[in-house]
Amino acid sequence: MRAIRFTMVSLLLTVSLAGMAQAVPMIQYAWNGCVGTAVVPAPTKDLTYPSSNGLYNQYVSVEQIATSVGAGESVFSHTVQIVIGPNVPDAWRFDPGGCEDANFSTITYNSAGVANCVGVRNGAEAAVTDYSYDPVSGNATLTAGTGYPAGRSSFPNPRYLLWELKFSLGAAGAPCGGEHQPLGFQLTKVSFAVGLTPADSRNVDGVLADQGCLEINDPSRNTACAAVPTQTSTWGRVKGMYR
Repeated sequence: MRAIRFTMVSLLLTVSLAGMAQAVPMIQYAWNGCVGTAVVPAPTKDLTYPSSNGLYNQYVSVEQIATSVGAGESVFSHTVQIVIGPNVPDAWRFDPGGCEDANFSTITYNSAGVANCVGVRNGAEAAVTDYSYDPVSGNATLTAGTGYPAGRSSFPNPRYLLWELKFSLGAAGAPCGGEHQPLGFQLTKVSFAVGLTPADSRNVDGVLADQGCLEINDPSRNTACAAVPTQTSTWGRVKGMYR
Protein backbone atom coordinates (compact mmCIF):
# COMPACT_ATOMS: atom_id res chain seq x y z
CA MET A 1 0.00 0.00 0.00
CA ARG A 2 2.83 2.41 0.88
CA ALA A 3 4.52 1.78 -2.47
CA ILE A 4 1.26 2.54 -4.29
CA ARG A 5 0.80 5.73 -2.24
CA PHE A 6 4.31 6.95 -3.06
CA THR A 7 3.73 6.12 -6.72
CA MET A 8 0.53 8.17 -6.75
CA VAL A 9 2.25 11.10 -5.03
CA SER A 10 5.10 10.95 -7.53
CA LEU A 11 2.64 10.85 -10.40
CA LEU A 12 0.70 13.84 -9.10
CA LEU A 13 3.93 15.77 -8.54
CA THR A 14 5.06 14.99 -12.08
CA VAL A 15 1.77 16.17 -13.53
CA SER A 16 1.87 19.30 -11.39
CA LEU A 17 5.40 20.17 -12.43
CA ALA A 18 4.56 19.56 -16.06
CA GLY A 19 1.64 21.96 -15.78
CA MET A 20 3.85 24.54 -14.09
CA ALA A 21 6.45 24.20 -16.83
CA GLN A 22 3.82 25.04 -19.43
CA ALA A 23 2.33 27.98 -17.52
CA VAL A 24 4.97 30.51 -18.53
CA PRO A 25 5.23 33.08 -21.33
CA MET A 26 6.64 31.33 -24.41
CA ILE A 27 8.90 33.50 -26.57
CA GLN A 28 9.45 33.23 -30.32
CA TYR A 29 12.24 35.04 -32.20
CA ALA A 30 12.33 35.16 -36.00
CA TRP A 31 13.27 37.13 -39.09
CA ASN A 32 10.56 38.66 -41.26
CA GLY A 33 7.41 37.84 -39.32
CA CYS A 34 5.57 37.63 -36.02
CA VAL A 35 4.97 33.88 -35.93
CA GLY A 36 3.73 31.32 -33.43
CA THR A 37 5.73 28.76 -31.47
CA ALA A 38 4.17 25.89 -33.44
CA VAL A 39 4.26 27.51 -36.88
CA VAL A 40 4.85 25.28 -39.91
CA PRO A 41 7.14 25.75 -41.76
CA ALA A 42 9.62 26.79 -39.10
CA PRO A 43 10.23 30.51 -38.62
CA THR A 44 13.10 31.97 -40.63
CA LYS A 45 16.27 31.74 -38.56
CA ASP A 46 18.88 32.64 -41.19
CA LEU A 47 19.12 35.38 -43.81
CA THR A 48 21.75 36.21 -46.39
CA TYR A 49 22.98 39.71 -47.23
CA PRO A 50 21.83 41.69 -49.16
CA SER A 51 18.08 42.09 -48.74
CA SER A 52 16.02 43.65 -51.51
CA ASN A 53 15.46 46.90 -49.65
CA GLY A 54 18.38 47.14 -47.23
CA LEU A 55 16.16 46.27 -44.26
CA TYR A 56 16.56 43.30 -41.90
CA ASN A 57 13.51 42.83 -39.69
CA GLN A 58 13.38 40.78 -36.50
CA TYR A 59 10.31 39.94 -34.43
CA VAL A 60 10.07 38.97 -30.78
CA SER A 61 6.63 37.69 -29.78
CA VAL A 62 4.98 35.93 -26.84
CA GLU A 63 2.29 33.30 -26.33
CA GLN A 64 0.39 32.26 -23.16
CA ILE A 65 1.35 35.44 -21.30
CA ALA A 66 -2.02 35.29 -19.53
CA THR A 67 -0.86 32.27 -17.51
CA SER A 68 1.45 34.55 -15.51
CA VAL A 69 -1.15 37.23 -14.79
CA GLY A 70 -3.25 36.71 -11.67
CA ALA A 71 -6.69 38.04 -10.75
CA GLY A 72 -6.72 41.83 -10.85
CA GLU A 73 -3.16 41.96 -12.23
CA SER A 74 -1.78 43.54 -15.37
CA VAL A 75 1.41 43.57 -17.39
CA PHE A 76 3.03 47.02 -17.11
CA SER A 77 6.30 46.68 -19.02
CA HIS A 78 8.48 44.31 -20.96
CA THR A 79 12.15 44.27 -21.90
CA VAL A 80 14.14 42.32 -24.46
CA GLN A 81 17.91 41.89 -24.58
CA ILE A 82 19.90 40.52 -27.55
CA VAL A 83 23.65 39.85 -27.77
CA ILE A 84 25.14 40.11 -31.27
CA GLY A 85 28.43 38.53 -32.37
CA PRO A 86 31.03 37.28 -32.80
CA ASN A 87 33.31 40.13 -33.85
CA VAL A 88 30.55 42.54 -34.88
CA PRO A 89 31.58 44.18 -38.19
CA ASP A 90 31.13 47.86 -39.05
CA ALA A 91 27.98 47.00 -41.00
CA TRP A 92 26.25 46.20 -37.67
CA ARG A 93 27.84 48.96 -35.55
CA PHE A 94 24.77 50.98 -34.57
CA ASP A 95 26.35 52.09 -31.29
CA PRO A 96 27.12 55.80 -30.83
CA GLY A 97 30.17 56.53 -32.96
CA GLY A 98 29.86 53.24 -34.86
CA CYS A 99 29.92 53.19 -38.65
CA GLU A 100 26.17 52.80 -39.15
CA ASP A 101 25.47 55.52 -36.59
CA ALA A 102 27.88 57.85 -38.37
CA ASN A 103 26.19 57.11 -41.71
CA PHE A 104 22.73 57.87 -40.27
CA SER A 105 21.55 54.27 -40.64
CA THR A 106 19.09 53.34 -37.95
CA ILE A 107 17.26 50.70 -35.96
CA THR A 108 13.50 51.28 -35.88
CA TYR A 109 11.81 49.97 -32.74
CA ASN A 110 8.09 49.12 -32.84
CA SER A 111 6.10 47.69 -29.93
CA ALA A 112 2.63 48.78 -31.06
CA GLY A 113 1.96 45.71 -33.19
CA VAL A 114 2.02 44.48 -36.79
CA ALA A 115 -0.44 42.68 -39.05
CA ASN A 116 -2.06 39.72 -37.26
CA CYS A 117 0.06 40.33 -34.16
CA VAL A 118 -1.07 43.10 -31.81
CA GLY A 119 1.32 44.51 -29.24
CA VAL A 120 1.30 43.59 -25.55
CA ARG A 121 1.83 47.27 -24.88
CA ASN A 122 -1.38 49.10 -23.98
CA GLY A 123 -1.79 52.84 -24.51
CA ALA A 124 1.01 55.38 -24.21
CA GLU A 125 4.48 54.05 -23.59
CA ALA A 126 7.82 55.15 -22.18
CA ALA A 127 10.39 53.30 -24.27
CA VAL A 128 14.10 52.94 -23.51
CA THR A 129 16.36 51.50 -26.20
CA ASP A 130 20.10 50.99 -26.16
CA TYR A 131 22.71 49.53 -28.50
CA SER A 132 26.21 49.19 -27.12
CA TYR A 133 29.46 47.66 -28.37
CA ASP A 134 32.14 45.99 -26.25
CA PRO A 135 35.56 46.27 -27.94
CA VAL A 136 37.01 43.61 -25.62
CA SER A 137 34.59 40.81 -26.53
CA GLY A 138 33.73 42.17 -29.96
CA ASN A 139 30.02 41.69 -29.20
CA ALA A 140 27.18 44.21 -29.26
CA THR A 141 24.15 44.27 -26.94
CA LEU A 142 20.73 45.56 -27.92
CA THR A 143 18.20 46.36 -25.19
CA ALA A 144 14.61 47.43 -25.86
CA GLY A 145 12.31 48.14 -22.93
CA THR A 146 8.91 49.79 -22.76
CA GLY A 147 6.57 50.68 -19.90
CA TYR A 148 2.83 51.32 -20.27
CA PRO A 149 1.26 52.65 -17.04
CA ALA A 150 -2.28 51.74 -18.14
CA GLY A 151 -1.23 48.08 -18.18
CA ARG A 152 -2.80 45.18 -20.05
CA SER A 153 -4.91 42.66 -18.15
CA SER A 154 -6.84 40.92 -20.92
CA PHE A 155 -5.19 38.63 -23.48
CA PRO A 156 -7.82 37.25 -25.89
CA ASN A 157 -5.35 36.67 -28.74
CA PRO A 158 -3.03 33.63 -28.93
CA ARG A 159 0.07 35.68 -29.71
CA TYR A 160 1.36 39.22 -29.06
CA LEU A 161 4.22 41.28 -30.43
CA LEU A 162 6.88 42.46 -28.00
CA TRP A 163 9.23 44.16 -30.45
CA GLU A 164 9.67 44.57 -34.17
CA LEU A 165 13.31 45.56 -34.84
CA LYS A 166 14.09 47.01 -38.26
CA PHE A 167 17.82 47.22 -39.00
CA SER A 168 18.68 49.50 -41.93
CA LEU A 169 22.03 48.65 -43.51
CA GLY A 170 21.41 50.68 -46.65
CA ALA A 171 21.72 49.41 -50.19
CA ALA A 172 24.21 46.74 -51.27
CA GLY A 173 27.72 48.16 -51.33
CA ALA A 174 27.16 50.37 -48.28
CA PRO A 175 30.41 51.93 -47.01
CA CYS A 176 30.64 50.25 -43.62
CA GLY A 177 31.92 46.81 -44.63
CA GLY A 178 31.48 43.32 -43.23
CA GLU A 179 27.97 42.89 -44.60
CA HIS A 180 28.71 39.32 -45.74
CA GLN A 181 30.21 38.16 -42.43
CA PRO A 182 28.33 35.41 -40.54
CA LEU A 183 26.70 36.90 -37.45
CA GLY A 184 24.53 35.55 -34.64
CA PHE A 185 21.77 37.30 -32.68
CA GLN A 186 21.20 35.57 -29.34
CA LEU A 187 18.06 36.47 -27.40
CA THR A 188 19.37 36.38 -23.83
CA LYS A 189 16.50 37.83 -21.80
CA VAL A 190 12.79 38.61 -22.02
CA SER A 191 11.20 39.96 -18.86
CA PHE A 192 7.77 41.32 -17.91
CA ALA A 193 6.61 43.46 -14.98
CA VAL A 194 3.37 41.94 -13.65
CA GLY A 195 1.32 43.05 -10.66
CA LEU A 196 -1.66 44.97 -9.32
CA THR A 197 0.11 48.31 -9.91
CA PRO A 198 3.43 49.29 -11.53
CA ALA A 199 4.87 50.03 -8.09
CA ASP A 200 4.31 46.52 -6.71
CA SER A 201 5.01 44.56 -9.88
CA ARG A 202 7.24 41.49 -9.98
CA ASN A 203 9.52 40.24 -12.73
CA VAL A 204 8.29 37.34 -14.86
CA ASP A 205 10.80 35.83 -17.29
CA GLY A 206 9.78 34.41 -20.64
CA VAL A 207 10.99 31.00 -21.84
CA LEU A 208 12.39 30.55 -25.34
CA ALA A 209 10.39 28.26 -27.60
CA ASP A 210 13.66 27.18 -29.26
CA GLN A 211 17.34 28.12 -29.07
CA GLY A 212 16.50 31.81 -29.46
CA CYS A 213 19.27 32.60 -31.92
CA LEU A 214 19.03 34.11 -35.40
CA GLU A 215 21.83 34.19 -37.94
CA ILE A 216 22.79 36.02 -41.09
CA ASN A 217 25.17 34.68 -43.77
CA ASP A 218 25.43 31.28 -42.08
CA PRO A 219 23.06 28.84 -43.84
CA SER A 220 24.57 25.82 -42.09
CA ARG A 221 23.71 27.43 -38.72
CA ASN A 222 26.80 25.96 -37.07
CA THR A 223 29.13 28.96 -36.78
CA ALA A 224 27.72 32.28 -35.63
CA CYS A 225 25.24 31.23 -32.95
CA ALA A 226 27.72 28.82 -31.38
CA ALA A 227 30.10 31.71 -30.77
CA VAL A 228 27.62 34.12 -29.15
CA PRO A 229 27.12 34.05 -25.35
CA THR A 230 23.70 32.87 -24.24
CA GLN A 231 23.57 35.22 -21.28
CA THR A 232 24.98 38.55 -20.20
CA SER A 233 26.07 39.83 -16.80
CA THR A 234 24.76 43.36 -17.29
CA TRP A 235 21.01 42.65 -16.89
CA GLY A 236 20.76 44.32 -13.47
CA ARG A 237 22.24 47.53 -14.85
CA VAL A 238 19.91 47.43 -17.84
CA LYS A 239 16.78 47.06 -15.67
CA GLY A 240 17.86 50.16 -13.77
CA MET A 241 17.57 52.19 -16.97
CA TYR A 242 13.78 52.07 -17.06
CA ARG A 243 12.45 50.86 -13.70
